[in-house]
Amino acid sequence: MLTFIWLNGYFYKQRTLKEEFHKCMPLLETCLLLHFAMMVLRDGFSIKGIFSFGNEPSWYLFSLIFWRMLSSYWFDKCGVKRIFMFSIILEIVTFVCIPKYGGFLSIMRTIQYYPFFLAGYLMKDKLILIKSHKYSVSVLGILSMIVIVLTSNRLQHLVLFQRDGLLELTTNANDMGYLLTFVYRYAIITCSILVSAFVLLLSCYNIIINNIAYLGRGTLFIYFGQTILYPFANRFFPELISSLLASFVAVVILSYFSMKPISKYFMNPITVYLT
Repeated sequence: MLTFIWLNGYFYKQRTLKEEFHKCMPLLETCLLLHFAMMVLRDGFSIKGIFSFGNEPSWYLFSLIFWRMLSSYWFDKCGVKRIFMFSIILEIVTFVCIPKYGGFLSIMRTIQYYPFFLAGYLMKDKLILIKSHKYSVSVLGILSMIVIVLTSNRLQHLVLFQRDGLLELTTNANDMGYLLTFVYRYAIITCSILVSAFVLLLSCYNIIINNIAYLGRGTLFIYFGQTILYPFANRFFPELISSLLASFVAVVILSYFSMKPISKYFMNPITVYLT
């Protein structure tokens, strides 16, 4: 998840606040459509559900809008590096001091993930720096992936998806104590950063980056489609083998339609109608 957010920051293009606002409107439309659909399909309509982005997949799109809007507003006023340092401090303070996150308007996840979005943006045009240390980056990146795989557990999942603060992680997810939980969390985050640097090294040629950007245009529809289909798949394909087969078929079909014009009619019906 951290690498995915990092890539969003890497491909982010700075615009004026007004330009970014117009760019984000279709994304907000997709986000709200997805959010309300999941709310109705999973729990039914409720006032609380409108503002809750705790376990809803729409949190990512909602936070992405915040990251882009905040970046457009603050970059020229304060400088990217200064904002980056402040965002790291704020991330640590909120992790330690906020006892329970909740999911209200995805505020806490927006704060917790923003440093990774900014880190991706700061790595623009830094390929030469990464390539000058390519052996170290490669070794550390590969070792980090091994560490992440070997230490995969419920606690790591909560760390990477930023669902809990230090108190929640220590109380509900493990018996490691506050200090070890704190160290473990930031060790996993450091490994994720090294993996991100390794991904950038692998993408050191512009043609590869352009291909990633091109293919990435269809991932939003896949994300949108699989989220809508999940409640139905969970209901009609409860067994592991059948659910895996259904997931594979769904991904293939969604991937095919993701680059077709028809995908816009599902994600942005209002925008399509108005234009």
